[in-house]
Amino acid sequence: SYYLQKSTAMGDMANDVDFPNFNGEGTKAKIIFDELQKLLPEQGESIVKKVNGVYLFKVYDQGVYNRPTAQSKYVFWLLDLKNGSGSVRQVDKSEPCDLMYFGSDDNLENILTGLQNPAV
Repeated sequence: SYYLQKSTAMGDMANDVDFPNFNGEGTKAKIIFDELQKLLPEQGESIVKKVNGVYLFKVYDQGVYNRPTAQSKYVFWLLDLKNGSGSVRQVDKSEPCDLMYFGSDDNLENILTGLQNPAV
């Protein structure tokens, strides 16, 4: 299960419960965001012109039937495709964004690779 929510200021919505954070090691999301970070210096400006948005991703590493459990660990990434040549970085908590993704590592991979359509 996952959700996407459009917002201009997510505020504390993503921080409503104190989840254990980790650095994302071993997740597919970390691989995807690391690759995006390598792509942005050369192609970021053209991507920013097309996308013009800031995206917050709150990804959990494991779950049961794609739902987080008490053992799930969370990591946040902020993908800024609105400013300069773009940037991607890990953050400790929610930050202002245009769209927030909250869901499993597997669902994020499926959405970003086109295997699954996001439900808004």
